[in-house]
Amino acid sequence: MYKKQLVSLVFTLFILISAQSATAATVNYDNNTTSFQQTDWVKECKLPKFNTALGPLTAAKVTVRGEVQSYLNYENNNNAQRSVNLNIGAKLTYTKLDGASSAAVATASFSNPSVSARDGKIDYAGASGFKMGPKTGSGFDVVTYTSSPILSSLSGTGDFSIAVTANDFMSGDGTANADIVTRSDAKYGCSVEYTYTAPTPTPTNAPYVCNDAKPTCKPDLFQVDAGANFAKLYINPCRENCPKIQIFYGRTESADEYSAEMNPPTTGGVFTYTISSLAPDTKYFFKIKCMNGCGTGDAGDILSATTSSCITSYYRVGAPQKGACGTGGSDTIAAATTPGSVQGAVTTVTPKPSGTVLGATSKGSVLAAAGSPYMWMTAVIGSALIAFVATLKTTSFSAGFKSRRRRG
Repeated sequence: MYKKQLVSLVFTLFILISAQSATAATVNYDNNTTSFQQTDWVKECKLPKFNTALGPLTAAKVTVRGEVQSYLNYENNNNAQRSVNLNIGAKLTYTKLDGASSAAVATASFSNPSVSARDGKIDYAGASGFKMGPKTGSGFDVVTYTSSPILSSLSGTGDFSIAVTANDFMSGDGTANADIVTRSDAKYGCSVEYTYTAPTPTPTNAPYVCNDAKPTCKPDLFQVDAGANFAKLYINPCRENCPKIQIFYGRTESADEYSAEMNPPTTGGVFTYTISSLAPDTKYFFKIKCMNGCGTGDAGDILSATTSSCITSYYRVGAPQKGACGTGGSDTIAAATTPGSVQGAVTTVTPKPSGTVLGATSKGSVLAAAGSPYMWMTAVIGSALIAFVATLKTTSFSAGFKSRRRRG
């Protein structure tokens, strides 16, 4: 019985140790939506590949989003009234990474009115003509890939590309004996979320020595997008003595109920950080500090945001802006970032209480610790001087004794 219990205990400990040796983590990259460009065209939306040094890649969630707009000018040249039945618009599609058929992201088209007989003028106005537009459409498509061949193609250095296509179209009745002018524009963006297994570092008992100076710069938290149970922070980093940042947040104005750490990107501008598993319909406060080996610097501005079913952007300056409500779609609202830039890596963290709040070190204890070495050094120098004087006296006496023997 004892052996069975011992084996069971060892097996249980093995399971616990194995479960704690690795954790699931995510890293995100985003290619901001471009500006409108007149169709037709084929573009490449590029995103960074997964860095295999982080750990084994288990899934990649790719999102393609887009927006289209169309314009229609029509003038009837018939001698009789006619009903215009034209389907005119634009369509944005992309090619999936697994070779599946293209997926439609966004479309826009017109429904047309009846017009009277021609009036002798081509002005796209009056009873015989009209101008319509812009007619807009937007959307996104999300695919999660888990197959080994695709994950392998998304791993390594460099970028991978997603082919995005925008085309206009026109069909129906009413094109004969008519002057028709159409125009369609489209823009696109894409993002990827990599899920991987991150190893937990093994703690060491080696003494830690820190020679870093306290960080003096403050990361700039200028926007928070809050949804039903998440908050996405938009951060403009500082590079001076700031290898890490520490994010504090909570339900009081001190914003110190929870904390998390991350390594900010070393290049580029604004990056984002998403905190998930927040309580619904709850007001949270957020602040960010630079962090190095010795501790943290001072926090920048504290921003507050309230979780709700409607995604809302809260800014450091200006009133909040409400976005989509209950659509299950994109969890972001466009931030004030440079179009076309690639965002930095973002780590999603499930909040856990930090247990303690970092505070200032007592000056008295620092001075006491610093004073002990000087007292010890004074005693050592004093002992050395006494020994040196004694040596001088002994040498002088011996020299005099030998001289007297030579005179005798």
